[in-house]
This record gives sequence, structure tokens and C-alpha cells, in this order.
Amino acid sequence: MYTIQTEIFSQPSALIQTQALFQEKRDQIYEFIKKPFQNIIFMGCGSGFMLSEGAAAMFSMYTDKKAVAVSGGEIILSPEKYRNLISNSLIIVASRSGETSEVLFALEQLRKLTTFKTMGIIAKTDCSLKPYLDFTLEIPWAFDHSVCQTRTISNIYYALTMLLAIYLENEQLAAAFEMFFKNQPAFLEEHKDMCKEVAHREWNNVTVLGDGEISGIASEGSLAFTEICILPGEYFNLLDYRHGPIVLADEKKLFLILLNPNENNYQKQMVKDIKNRGSYVITLGHHTKDYWESDYHVSLSGIEEPIVWGIPFINICQMLAYYKAIERDHNPDMPGGLNPYISLV
Repeated sequence: MYTIQTEIFSQPSALIQTQALFQEKRDQIYEFIKKPFQNIIFMGCGSGFMLSEGAAAMFSMYTDKKAVAVSGGEIILSPEKYRNLISNSLIIVASRSGETSEVLFALEQLRKLTTFKTMGIIAKTDCSLKPYLDFTLEIPWAFDHSVCQTRTISNIYYALTMLLAIYLENEQLAAAFEMFFKNQPAFLEEHKDMCKEVAHREWNNVTVLGDGEISGIASEGSLAFTEICILPGEYFNLLDYRHGPIVLADEKKLFLILLNPNENNYQKQMVKDIKNRGSYVITLGHHTKDYWESDYHVSLSGIEEPIVWGIPFINICQMLAYYKAIERDHNPDMPGGLNPYISLV
């Protein structure tokens, strides 16, 4: 058994532990995050940056704060440009290892320019990032030992959304996650054979479509294919895909489409247009497969909060990528050219 397989299917137990951590620290988190910060800045690299983009979108849509995502790399190239944005703000860092040099260098350079507070969500204890943080949330049970992140991704996504729930005092969102976690083992088992079957099909690239609060996890879903099974993955906003990129849709392309629960007709036509070009389409959302006319529909009925959909969605991406790697006789634990974290020299 590959390490990544164990990590994919151990996500339910890890998420329950992360849930317990947030229940334990809820009051301290609320007191810290509700301070009068000018802005909330989400920072990361790679997968951490993708999840940061999604978190910034959530906070921008649902709170009264200006929220922005920045990558560590862009800051170290021109730190002065970010002085006004960062000043008197809260920087929230998402990281598996806490060792990525761009984030460490960025915080060092910004400290020389202005004042701000920091919070970190890290899947590793005793890391280089910890001394840079004013508030640390450690989730070592979510740490991925394989190079490609799976368990860490779902746990950091959940952690970021729980920051939103705590900020808004939204108990309904927290309860919706808790309900899904109880059903997650059955969800993984229910869709495992579908993922194996789809992996046998002759697609060689993947497009993920989705919007809004799940944009970050959708982008990460496309990266899962690039890293785990070494096939091109890309992400676009759902209806925006028609504005140019659709010309590349053909019988060799697999689509995963995370549907917006607030609209049906435009999205249904989008699915139809893609199917007419010969692509294989998996949809995720309410309703049934027959309604969407996709090749396979993952029903998320019963999960009332769309933000929660990000977890089952990324689970499907990870299982598909894993089984496709096996189909291609590729070791998903050892993707050539990748390391668990990047260190600049």
C-alpha cells in the first residue's frame, strides 16, 4: 500500500481531531481574530497559497473585513509594495511543513517595514515558522509524509473555514462540517469504485470548474492531478470557461464541475456544451445525474452549507488522481522533481 493511499483514507479521523482542536480553542481564536485589524491577509506557497485564495474569497464575501491572498514568493520580490496592505493587519499563514523559505523570508522582510500580527495553521510542530507567529494552531495528525499533500489539504481547508465560522459566530457551519465528518468514511467507500473506473478511461488532462468560496480548494483539486498522476490539471471559474479555454475540450479531457446550488439553467447548458465536445464529465452538487446529463454525478444533497462541499470535492479529486497514477504505473509517493517543501538558496 502506498503512503498516499493511507493518507487519503485516513482523512476522516484527522479531521475529527482538527475539529476537536477548534472546539477547545474557540474562545482564544475568537478573541484574537476579532481584534481591530486593518485587513486580513492570507499567505502561503503552492497548495497553501491556493487555499489562501479561497479563504480570502470567503472572508471577503461573508465578513466586513478586506481580505487578500498573497504568496510568499511575490512578497520577497517586492516587499515595499505591500507595506500599506500589511500595516496593522493580520497575516494568516497556511503551511504543511512550516519550513517553506519564501514565507519565512517574506515575514522577515515585512517585519523591517511595518507592524502586523500573525497566525499560523501548521501540520508540523517544532518548525522554523513557529517563532514568527503570534498565534499558532498545530495539526500534526494531518501531516502528510508522502510528497503530494492530501490529508493536510482537507484539514487546512477545514481550519480556514472554521476561522470564518468563529469570526461570524456561525454555529450552523460548524455543525454542517461535523455532520459530514460522521458520514465521510461511507462517502469515500461509496465513490471509490467510481474513481477506479474513471481512472481506466483514456483521458490525459483534467479541468476543474467552480466558483466563489470553493475557488481555492477547486484550484487545489486541479493541482492534485498534476502532482499525483503527473497529468496536466487546470482550474477555471465555471461559466468563464466558455470564454476561450473551451476550444481545448475534447475526448481526452476529464472535467470535474462543482455546481453552484443557486442556479441551474446556465450551468446545465455549460455541462451540455462540454459533453458535446466529447469530454467525460463528473458533476458534484444537488439534484441527480439525470438532471445534469453528466457521465457521473456525485450527490451532495443533505449538505446544506456549500463551503462544506469543498471536502467531498477534494476527496474525489485525490482518489481519482491516485487511481490514475496506479493505472499509469506511476509511483504516487515519489513524483519526480518535487519535494515536501521548497527551500530557496
